[in-house]
Amino acid sequence: MQLRKIISKNQIPVEDIFALGINDQKWGQRLVVLIRFNKQEIDSDKIVSLFTHFIKDWPPSKKPRNWYFCPELSRNINNKWAVNKWRKWVELNKPIY
Repeated sequence: MQLRKIISKNQIPVEDIFALGINDQKWGQRLVVLIRFNKQEIDSDKIVSLFTHFIKDWPPSKKPRNWYFCPELSRNINNKWAVNKWRKWVELNKPIY
Protein backbone atom coordinates (compact mmCIF):
# COMPACT_ATOMS: atom_id res chain seq x y z
CA MET A 1 0.00 0.00 0.00
CA GLN A 2 1.40 3.38 -1.01
CA LEU A 3 0.15 5.04 2.18
CA ARG A 4 2.37 2.72 4.23
CA LYS A 5 5.37 3.81 2.19
CA ILE A 6 4.51 7.46 2.89
CA ILE A 7 4.23 6.68 6.62
CA SER A 8 7.57 4.93 6.70
CA LYS A 9 9.46 7.41 4.55
CA ASN A 10 8.19 10.44 6.48
CA GLN A 11 8.15 8.83 9.93
CA ILE A 12 4.48 9.67 10.48
CA PRO A 13 3.32 8.39 13.91
CA VAL A 14 0.77 5.88 12.61
CA GLU A 15 0.47 2.46 14.24
CA ASP A 16 -1.86 1.00 11.63
CA ILE A 17 -3.83 2.11 8.61
CA PHE A 18 -6.61 0.44 6.64
CA ALA A 19 -8.00 1.60 3.28
CA LEU A 20 -11.54 0.39 2.75
CA GLY A 21 -14.07 0.62 -0.07
CA ILE A 22 -17.52 1.76 1.04
CA ASN A 23 -20.71 1.97 -1.00
CA ASP A 24 -21.40 5.26 -2.74
CA GLN A 25 -24.55 6.05 -4.74
CA LYS A 26 -22.72 8.15 -7.32
CA TRP A 27 -19.50 6.16 -7.77
CA GLY A 28 -20.46 2.64 -6.69
CA GLN A 29 -17.69 2.57 -4.10
CA ARG A 30 -15.39 5.16 -2.60
CA LEU A 31 -12.20 4.74 -0.65
CA VAL A 32 -11.96 5.72 3.03
CA VAL A 33 -9.02 5.34 5.38
CA LEU A 34 -9.02 4.33 9.05
CA ILE A 35 -5.98 5.33 11.08
CA ARG A 36 -4.71 4.28 14.49
CA PHE A 37 -1.96 6.55 15.71
CA ASN A 38 0.91 5.26 17.84
CA LYS A 39 0.67 8.13 20.29
CA GLN A 40 -2.23 9.18 22.49
CA GLU A 41 -1.78 12.91 22.02
CA ILE A 42 -1.66 13.60 18.31
CA ASP A 43 -2.76 16.39 16.02
CA SER A 44 -4.87 14.28 13.67
CA ASP A 45 -5.72 17.28 11.49
CA LYS A 46 -2.02 17.90 10.90
CA ILE A 47 -1.38 14.25 10.03
CA VAL A 48 -4.28 14.09 7.59
CA SER A 49 -3.11 17.37 6.08
CA LEU A 50 0.29 15.75 5.50
CA PHE A 51 -1.30 12.75 3.84
CA THR A 52 -3.49 14.88 1.58
CA HIS A 53 -0.40 16.85 0.57
CA PHE A 54 1.52 13.68 -0.32
CA ILE A 55 -1.35 12.27 -2.40
CA LYS A 56 -2.44 15.48 -4.10
CA ASP A 57 -1.32 14.20 -7.51
CA TRP A 58 -3.01 10.83 -7.20
CA PRO A 59 -5.97 10.17 -9.51
CA PRO A 60 -9.38 10.78 -7.88
CA SER A 61 -10.16 7.06 -7.87
CA LYS A 62 -7.12 6.42 -5.64
CA LYS A 63 -7.67 9.31 -3.20
CA PRO A 64 -9.57 8.53 0.00
CA ARG A 65 -12.90 10.30 0.29
CA ASN A 66 -12.73 10.42 4.08
CA TRP A 67 -10.21 9.80 6.85
CA TYR A 68 -11.20 8.32 10.21
CA PHE A 69 -9.35 8.29 13.52
CA CYS A 70 -9.94 4.79 14.86
CA PRO A 71 -8.14 4.02 18.15
CA GLU A 72 -9.57 0.48 18.22
CA LEU A 73 -8.40 -0.38 14.68
CA SER A 74 -7.00 -3.90 14.68
CA ARG A 75 -6.92 -7.09 12.68
CA ASN A 76 -8.70 -10.28 13.63
CA ILE A 77 -7.12 -13.35 15.20
CA ASN A 78 -5.89 -14.46 11.74
CA ASN A 79 -4.16 -11.09 11.22
CA LYS A 80 -6.73 -10.14 8.58
CA TRP A 81 -9.07 -7.17 8.32
CA ALA A 82 -12.70 -7.84 9.23
CA VAL A 83 -14.01 -5.75 6.33
CA ASN A 84 -17.69 -5.84 7.29
CA LYS A 85 -16.88 -4.88 10.88
CA TRP A 86 -15.00 -1.79 9.73
CA ARG A 87 -17.64 -0.85 7.15
CA LYS A 88 -20.22 -0.83 9.96
CA TRP A 89 -17.82 1.16 12.13
CA VAL A 90 -17.49 3.79 9.38
CA GLU A 91 -21.30 4.08 9.16
CA LEU A 92 -21.45 4.90 12.90
CA ASN A 93 -18.57 7.37 13.11
CA LYS A 94 -17.66 10.75 11.72
CA PRO A 95 -14.56 11.33 9.65
CA ILE A 96 -11.77 13.62 10.82
CA TYR A 97 -11.48 14.86 7.25
